[in-house]
Amino acid sequence: MGLLCNPMPSIVTHLLSILPLAVLLAAPPLPNRDDPGVIARTKALDVKLLDSRLSSQPLGEWFFSLAGARVQFFQWTTAGCGLPKETDNGACVRGEAQWIEGLVVISVTVDVRVAGRKGAAPLAKPEVYEVSVDMIPNEPVPSDVRESLTDFQIDRTLTALVDLVRRAEARARASVPR
Repeated sequence: MGLLCNPMPSIVTHLLSILPLAVLLAAPPLPNRDDPGVIARTKALDVKLLDSRLSSQPLGEWFFSLAGARVQFFQWTTAGCGLPKETDNGACVRGEAQWIEGLVVISVTVDVRVAGRKGAAPLAKPEVYEVSVDMIPNEPVPSDVRESLTDFQIDRTLTALVDLVRRAEARARASVPR
């Protein structure tokens, strides 16, 4: 006599198979990309709450003043914090500014975490996740000069970002032949 198998999965097996989906669907959503509400709230944050060494000023104004009138590209977006492959760092609002200084494009970003890890509610107190300054040669330059102009620096405070920008600008100005 052959072995009898139950062709219908048990209710327990079925429930276990859909449990991850149910947990995912029940979790509060992270902010949508380019959600103007979360971006506006983040830009309105007082920088003193994000970095006590700074004077009170809305983050949006502070960040724009860091780039100044020379800024050629400026935007705010929402996305996951960190690299795309790092999927559980929460949701960030990112400010990005770019301008040309000397022979390089200076690209500056500030990422503010507004929601915690997957499934977590929005943070009661947003925090600086990461700041960065990237120097990218703007013109065709010899490879030895290109190496000296290419740089990428990361930190975690707004005060450090000010210093990183000043150093990048000084290096970029010094790269211009006289």
